[in-house]
Amino acid sequence: MKNDKEKSGEFLELNLINCLTIIAIIVTFATMSLLIPSAIITAISRSTGHPASPKLICTSRMKQLGLALKQYAMDHKDQFPVANNLDGLNELKTKGYLSDEMLFQCPSGPKDGFSYYYLGGFKEGDSPDISLIFDCPGNHSDYVNVLFLDGRLESITIKDYQQPAQVIQQLHKKYKYTPELLDKLLKKCKELEK
Repeated sequence: MKNDKEKSGEFLELNLINCLTIIAIIVTFATMSLLIPSAIITAISRSTGHPASPKLICTSRMKQLGLALKQYAMDHKDQFPVANNLDGLNELKTKGYLSDEMLFQCPSGPKDGFSYYYLGGFKEGDSPDISLIFDCPGNHSDYVNVLFLDGRLESITIKDYQQPAQVIQQLHKKYKYTPELLDKLLKKCKELEK
């Protein structure tokens, strides 16, 4: 018959195995969640004979990029890729967090290149109202999709959208960024324009 210490050791060992199994299942589902939205949208549009809405596809792609960013941050001490734009998001691809380069293109945008701005270098725990990814000018005629640090996505209206700083200024009106954060975001926008 086993004493209490031996029994508690078995209990801890069993819990560790259970925890590792649960973590493996969560990682599997999280990885699948990056692939399923596009597959569902494609299947629905094919089965109905109607193309999916470009806005729906764009927001789905942004959400998938956001999930990949969150997974990356979980594995890198809560840090998102530091580089801006395609350099930052390509890090997700090279490190295995993304496999589909189509996610880098808005279906309404130009077909030759990267359709989104990415502001790199932020961390989990920074302001949830920071815009990590948003549409480049020309993707949509009357709105801009914005993915925030906390994972939510909004469409905002900007008249005559030409520069990324316009998105930050519009969001500042709504979210009242601190002067330091506003300055940092606007500096990143200037880097994007180079």
